[in-house]
Amino acid sequence: MLSLIRKISGKKIQSALTVLVVFHVTSGEMAAAAEKKDSIANIYGILRLPKQEMQLFMGFDNTTLQKATAMLVQEKDGKPDTTYVVCDENKFSFTRLRPGRIYLKISHLSYNTEEGVYDIVPGDNVIYFTMKEKVREIEESKVTAEVPLMEIKGDTTIYNAAAVPTEEWDSALEIINRLPGFKVTAKSITVDGRPVARTYVNGVQIFGDDPLSAFGALYAKEVTQVRVYDQQTAEDRYKGLKYSRKEKVLDVKTKDPILSIASIMLSAGAGADGAKQSDGKIQPRYAGYAGASFFSEMLTIEATADVNNVRDNSLSGAGIKPAAYAAIGEAHYRPSFSAYGEMAGVDVDLNKYWKDREYGNSFSAHYSLERQYDRSISESLTEYFAGDGIPAMSYEDSLSKSSVSVKHTFRSHMDLKNTKIEDIRMNVNGSVSENRSMSVSSTLNRTDGQQDRSQYRDAGSDGSDYNISAEIMWSKNDNIRFQPAISISANIYSNNSFSWDTDTLASSFTRRQLQTDGIGKGFKTYANASLRSYIVNNEKMSLSASIGYNFHYDRTRRRQMTYDFLENPVSPELYITDSYDYDWNVMTNDISLDMTMDLRKVSINLGIRGGRVTQIDDERFPGAVRLRKGYTRIEPELDIQYGMHSFSIGCSASQPSLQQTRDRMDDSNPMVLTAGNPDLKQVYATDVEFSGLIFRSGKTGMSLMYRANATYVANSIVSQSRYFTQDTHVDGYGGYDVKAGSMLYTYANASQGSLRSDISFPFSAIFRKARLLLSLIPEANFEMAPQYVGESLSTLNTTRMGLRMALKWFPKSLLVNIVPAVYRFNSDNSSGQRITSGWQMGGRFNIHYTTPIKLWIDATLSENYFKYTSEAGRDMNVLTLRGSIGRSFLKNSLMVSLSGMDLLNRGTAYTTTSTSNYFKQEWKPTYGRYFMLTVVYVFRHKN
Repeated sequence: MLSLIRKISGKKIQSALTVLVVFHVTSGEMAAAAEKKDSIANIYGILRLPKQEMQLFMGFDNTTLQKATAMLVQEKDGKPDTTYVVCDENKFSFTRLRPGRIYLKISHLSYNTEEGVYDIVPGDNVIYFTMKEKVREIEESKVTAEVPLMEIKGDTTIYNAAAVPTEEWDSALEIINRLPGFKVTAKSITVDGRPVARTYVNGVQIFGDDPLSAFGALYAKEVTQVRVYDQQTAEDRYKGLKYSRKEKVLDVKTKDPILSIASIMLSAGAGADGAKQSDGKIQPRYAGYAGASFFSEMLTIEATADVNNVRDNSLSGAGIKPAAYAAIGEAHYRPSFSAYGEMAGVDVDLNKYWKDREYGNSFSAHYSLERQYDRSISESLTEYFAGDGIPAMSYEDSLSKSSVSVKHTFRSHMDLKNTKIEDIRMNVNGSVSENRSMSVSSTLNRTDGQQDRSQYRDAGSDGSDYNISAEIMWSKNDNIRFQPAISISANIYSNNSFSWDTDTLASSFTRRQLQTDGIGKGFKTYANASLRSYIVNNEKMSLSASIGYNFHYDRTRRRQMTYDFLENPVSPELYITDSYDYDWNVMTNDISLDMTMDLRKVSINLGIRGGRVTQIDDERFPGAVRLRKGYTRIEPELDIQYGMHSFSIGCSASQPSLQQTRDRMDDSNPMVLTAGNPDLKQVYATDVEFSGLIFRSGKTGMSLMYRANATYVANSIVSQSRYFTQDTHVDGYGGYDVKAGSMLYTYANASQGSLRSDISFPFSAIFRKARLLLSLIPEANFEMAPQYVGESLSTLNTTRMGLRMALKWFPKSLLVNIVPAVYRFNSDNSSGQRITSGWQMGGRFNIHYTTPIKLWIDATLSENYFKYTSEAGRDMNVLTLRGSIGRSFLKNSLMVSLSGMDLLNRGTAYTTTSTSNYFKQEWKPTYGRYFMLTVVYVFRHKN
């Protein structure tokens, strides 16, 4: 209760003239109640208006105030107790109260709300309130026309919610979804291309660290403004820095004060699938969801339970918190095209803060349990082009997979600030999982001049994994001239799996049945020590420099024993070429130097990291082999931010994996062999990025931005293939006899660099009178990728350019959303060969209409069409339609809907891959259309 009152007192209206007069009554006058003198308090309130301009005498105008309401909050039995009274003319009273701290709020339709926190004493307490007349509000239609969409005050951009057309029970998410420059995904919000770090509500971080939670928990009608500004981190403010790199934050202003929100959401759905089970029975569809949450500044609790076999439950999968009725409008289940899945899970989150959210101690914990079952079917066609000793080939593949997994995940975090040794942070997290997977595949290989070859495989695995990690960090922040920090972490993991692989190979290949027991155990350790000092920290700039040392060690112990059951199932033989026992060790030592300068409008960061990476492959079986490789890397970077513009350039070095450099051959599939290359070099990359705002209109919200980036990679690791026309003995890899018709894939560093560049100019505008939001994104990208075709190096050049558009029209009770896109693509190689070319067209059309009787209708049509103008590639047309109809009851806390998914039954999903030596298309047939009847109920309570 005390914390509640402290929050309220912080919001006390400073402009109100409130006078507290305490009358101490003599003992004679209170003789009748002397025995209760120390335990009873009475409050008498008097409401007054300020003097009018034509008033002749100083003082107050005692015009009668009728229908004013007084609310009193006082702690009772450890809980807040709220009492309301209606003022009698200009007076009110509360009697027989316990002395102590209370909160009073006076509300009147025509006057500003007055509030305050008071310490009342035994006896009579008289409080005077001065009421100020409200500015008369214009009718809603006029407010929408007069209130500007955007105002810019200093460094803060203010978006007025009244200027954004929304419906009665829309979520606050609809406000930012309809604002230009905002991009909302399932897990993040970006404004003008910059991510939002957190969201406040009336200046208070009530809804935790997820910037989306506040918008999922509030109604649009509760919001008056959305403010956007840059803010220093809490740590930088605590250090007393005048300037530092800032984060983008949002502050939602509401009509009434909000200190906390509690909610419960229940949802249940059932239906049937058009595709029946293998025994001819109807395939049922179901979805159930339950969620409870409590959000406040110092305590956040969330618990959810979810069970469904519709694969994509937008209530839990979209990251929307079950705190507002508005989330019900999203309770539509999207179709699961080529896959069928069952999911059951529980998720619990706890976040507790003490003393102060930003600088006080805190604790958070998370636990989740998830059981997932999936099955899918896919088909693919791969066309290999002839060249450099490789004949023209085609592979037709069919793959059916299923898997079952159970996973427990937990994590905890504790932050102890302002201890005797400064800031201490501790993290503990881990997971335990069990999974079983099975797959059946068939491959038909057609090669020019040779007979067809086919392969059938039955493979699967069954295993259990676990990992646990712990981290402790210490830093000293009280002296900006000397700020050391140390962190140490460790991770232990174990993967225990049992797998089988049955191959049936025709022609000259060997038929065999393999069974493998693979165990991987290991640990990772990490240590960091750094020292930062602020050389300059004044009203003009801050300048800091730091030096750090990083140590990282990763050790993995693997054992894989492969047995051949074909010759003697009772006494299987160890298959030596696919059995091994080894340790992988990777050790990194880095030193980093960093310098940061922050001015009023400019932030510059210059850093360099360099060190040594050592890889050790220590094999014990089948032979004692120890390979050691070392790599030296230097990685500079420069980052500049000027107002709404940013520029960055950085270089990085990455090492080939131990798997890629192993002097071994993997022949688990004799048709497609893979082998490592011990001579691989490390890869160097340079990345450059520009972004910024070209112009913005504060009146209309019209904005135009630019984004461009380019990445150049030297020593790219690419796959190198070799085709064998006859049985061949390979001297490397311990000696191996390769069958005719096989392909051998290994790795090599390309002598030519690769390049990828992207550029776009996002444009957005809102036309308020037409209730229309428009977004246009013209974009183009170019990629130059070196690839081997046999023994020859070729370069694949790919260009893609087009236009994406989003058009949202929201007249009263109607929402129309149109998202069209058109692209032109072309790929060819350095030999002048056309690989693929064509057009990609498509988009999405959604309409949502709410009738006067609260009946709503929703339909979504999407299409993705590929038209190929090259020889390779077949035209595709993916067309889907889903529809829903529903109605709200019980003051919009109950919703019933009927939904139909994949109504056209043409939801096949396609993917394509283009390289210099092959073109691959993969498609996943539709599992089936289905229908769902869904019921959702929400209970919600503020403060």
